[in-house]
Amino acid sequence: MQAQGITPPPLPRPVVFVAALGDRARPTAIDLTYRLRRSGLSTWMAFGRRGLKSQLREANKRQARYTLILGEDEIETAQATVRDMAQGEQTRVPLEELVEWLSARLTQA
Repeated sequence: MQAQGITPPPLPRPVVFVAALGDRARPTAIDLTYRLRRSGLSTWMAFGRRGLKSQLREANKRQARYTLILGEDEIETAQATVRDMAQGEQTRVPLEELVEWLSARLTQA
């Protein structure tokens, strides 16, 4: 593409960024990412084994509206910590209700 002088457009801004902490949270994070994408929500998932701070920096860099944090505690309680990246507020939401919860907030905006 570069030889032809074509520059690809930038990737779209994700609405949701999924941050998984630990090996135990990774399968749930992958499943959740697919569920969110199938529902029409633009979603990006962090890969590799990085800490929460690093993943939140990436979410900021990608300008995600919400970050879903999944760690040991969240897996045990079947909830995700949802961080509103603009407000800095965090809310716990049951995993089974996440798609509807996020969709409701995004249609209000």
